[in-house]
Amino acid sequence: MNEASTDLPIEEVSSSQPSSEPTPKAPSAEPQSTPPDAKQTPRQKALAAVLESFESKSPIEGTIIGWNKGGFHVSLAGIGAFCPRSQVELGNPRNPAVYMDKVFPFEILEMDELARRIVVSRKGVLSQEREGHRERLRKEMTPGAVLEGRVDSLSPFGAFVDLGGGIRGLIHVSELTRRRIENPEEAVSVGAVLKEQVLKAEKGGKRISLSRRALEPNPWDGIEERLQRGSTFEGKVIRHADFGIFIEVEDGVEGLLHSSQLAIGSSASNEALAPGQTVTGWVREVDSGRNRLSLTLREVPTGDPWDGIADRYEEGSVVEGQVEQSSRHGFFVALEPGLTGLLPFSAVSAPAGRRREDAYRPGQKIQVSIMELDKKRRRLSLGLEGDRAAGSKADIHTYGKTQSGSGLNTMAAAFAKLQQQ
Repeated sequence: MNEASTDLPIEEVSSSQPSSEPTPKAPSAEPQSTPPDAKQTPRQKALAAVLESFESKSPIEGTIIGWNKGGFHVSLAGIGAFCPRSQVELGNPRNPAVYMDKVFPFEILEMDELARRIVVSRKGVLSQEREGHRERLRKEMTPGAVLEGRVDSLSPFGAFVDLGGGIRGLIHVSELTRRRIENPEEAVSVGAVLKEQVLKAEKGGKRISLSRRALEPNPWDGIEERLQRGSTFEGKVIRHADFGIFIEVEDGVEGLLHSSQLAIGSSASNEALAPGQTVTGWVREVDSGRNRLSLTLREVPTGDPWDGIADRYEEGSVVEGQVEQSSRHGFFVALEPGLTGLLPFSAVSAPAGRRREDAYRPGQKIQVSIMELDKKRRRLSLGLEGDRAAGSKADIHTYGKTQSGSGLNTMAAAFAKLQQQ
């Protein structure tokens, strides 16, 4: 639509328009007035309001009822006026249809003596409003203040927000949400109206840092009630680091799966641990004070595995364990969650041409003999099935039971048994 017609009499809306920026011009003769006691017609009331606005330089409301190439036709309560295209916005005008049938405040720039040619401007009113809003914002713009603004553009490092009055602020991508995002488009869109908190305002309000994240609930609140040591979790792999894998277990809550806590025999390069994959495991530790969560893919004991250990394991007995990893001293072998012993390299033999360090692979199940249980120092020494130690405590204890009642004391009987082998 290039032009919209009006319902006003033709003489009330001038088809002419100024060739240059209009300047205020007082009418040479006031429109004919009526006695105070006479009843005014609607047109006379409208003319009086227009004249009052022009003389006092105060805004008057008008409705945009049409447009042409040069500008907009405006109705001031039935009195026709014209607003040049350059005077409808502070910047470039939008699509003319956006203004149709909308009521705006205008200032009267020019009016002839019969009020038949009236030129109005919205630009000056907007400029005054902007300045007033800018002054209010400067007073309110203190760290911690909550403002409202509209997102007018996005960049890889954040979102620019129009706070009004020509003042813009930046919400850095790290302050858009408590969730981990790579791009601002994952959290906001252009045109969205947001509430944000002022972090800092510098250079007289020309550089403003904002945060939307600060107004979101802290997902770590009450975390220790929802996630406890030994409880299971399900989460999404977010990213890999040199020392482990970060997993999001709740919106805004990430935990670290350290490399040492991967499933036995697994590695970080496993496809099941690729970013975006869902994994399940156990919670090792929760520290809400520092917003830290430690995770594991190895079952976490519900109690202290060393409690009552003598009732479950006996020195000299043979049990099944799973190789966790090798160290410079030997292989660490897990007997149950939280209970790991050391199988030294000295107890391991390897085929010709192979190193003892390569005798077993992580995750492999092997039969081991419990050589020593030291509950005080929480140490568990292991050997291979069939290993014998001269005068071992296990042999002494076992043989002592079979020889009870004989004239041979327990220690001597044990040594006698060993000598016969």
